[in-house]
Amino acid sequence: MTLVIAAVLSGILVIVDQLTKAAVVAYFGSRAFSVTVIPGVLSLCHVENTGAGFSIFSGKTVFLILFTAAAMAFILYLMIKRCYKHPLTDWGFCLVLAGGVGNMIDRVFRGGAVVDFIRTDFINFPVFNVADICVTVGAGLIILYFILDAVREGKKKNAAPTESPNGSVSQTDCTAENKPESDKPADGALANNNAEREEPTDDGPTADEPTSGNTGRGVPTDDNNESKKPSTDETFKDNTKNADR
Repeated sequence: MTLVIAAVLSGILVIVDQLTKAAVVAYFGSRAFSVTVIPGVLSLCHVENTGAGFSIFSGKTVFLILFTAAAMAFILYLMIKRCYKHPLTDWGFCLVLAGGVGNMIDRVFRGGAVVDFIRTDFINFPVFNVADICVTVGAGLIILYFILDAVREGKKKNAAPTESPNGSVSQTDCTAENKPESDKPADGALANNNAEREEPTDDGPTADEPTSGNTGRGVPTDDNNESKKPSTDETFKDNTKNADR
């Protein structure tokens, strides 16, 4: 709906632009004089410009007509395809289109010259017309849209939480930052805790250390092996008993 209203307004502005130019030509003719509207601020006069803004490309009528036609075709493409679905771009494109069409009509049907008649007396600025106002305001709206869109995208990136490689949201940084100072251990206490964890205790032998004596654990000692061997006398008696049998 916004695009339709903007397109209708665009056509109305083209008509207004052409009517004001026709009125200026009929009133001023070829006479070089001006009419004061607001003293020291605004006045009306009749100036024919064969170039673009600030009289650049003066006399390059064919180039300006082709360039304007290509720009208008590109804007129409963006509007039809709805590449930017926002009221600012809708109004901006329609205003630029209206201004471009208004000035192109002058170049085609007025011998390559655009009729300008609005002059600012408080500043040294080129004389302009209704079509120029449309182009300037429309371009400003388009630029404003891109600025607001860039700011909005920047806020989204800053507000988005960080994600770990497996896709889960990581809140480690937020937890560490929001943790009160009273809950965080002091540097000295943290060092003592690490020292206690690393220092071995002397309560008993470890599993890898061999035991000594008759504790019954670990590898048996040589004393125990000697006590378990039979004596020479006991061996002789056993041999005698076997012989008598």
